[in-house]
Amino acid sequence: MIDDDVICFVLKLGQVDVIASIIILGILFNYRRADFEHAACFVCFVIVFNTLLKNVFKVPLFPHLGSGYAFPSGHMHASAIFYGYFVYKTPSHIARGVLIAILGCIGAAIVYRHFHDWYDIFGAIAFASAEIAIYHFLQTKYAPRYITIMSILSLIIIFYTLQLFYISEAHVWSAFYIFVGFLIGMRCCIKIALTELIQKFTGLLLCGGLFVVVHMYGKFSEIIERTELCLSQLNLLLFPIAIYLAIWIVSKIPGLSRQRFSEK
Repeated sequence: MIDDDVICFVLKLGQVDVIASIIILGILFNYRRADFEHAACFVCFVIVFNTLLKNVFKVPLFPHLGSGYAFPSGHMHASAIFYGYFVYKTPSHIARGVLIAILGCIGAAIVYRHFHDWYDIFGAIAFASAEIAIYHFLQTKYAPRYITIMSILSLIIIFYTLQLFYISEAHVWSAFYIFVGFLIGMRCCIKIALTELIQKFTGLLLCGGLFVVVHMYGKFSEIIERTELCLSQLNLLLFPIAIYLAIWIVSKIPGLSRQRFSEK
């Protein structure tokens, strides 16, 4: 028998909150920041797209999981697009091997816990691979600004297709708003980066404080009975913006601000 703690740890590596934490650290600490920003947008895109795929294929979940659709696995799809993106971007064979091993372990853990079968897992990996291949094609053929425009248009089309089929789920709105928030933050702070270690940790602390404020706003929205999903999830637009706001504020603090242009 495999230790449950090990399985839980592996599953957490593929959870959106853990992926989000890795992205935040990558952006704040300015380690391959552009890659983490693009990966964040990619994950948001896939969350919306995966919902559409599930409602196209309509493969039911295992009975013990309740109602809903299983194919392709959303957990695996998000994991495959995030770690797979860095497999594509990383030149190191060792790093690629580690990332592929992590993906394999996440897929095996999902099946081991009877959340999905292997068809759902391989389906998610196949879609993620196709999406990364399309990204590679667009990257080699078009300028980055055109890729961004096509991504936005595609997401809007997918998003409103879901609405036409009366599919309105909280995580779809959340991913859509976070995607937009990242686009706003990336555009406003494209040339601002934190270079000193004390700046980066200060930014991390400030970012955490701003997240608390945004979370409190979300709770306030619930208190005033803002029940429509399009409004109840609106505060998530502010989370990505809070990351870039923290970077901007710290870059302006006297004694800490040694601002330079980031390599993007």
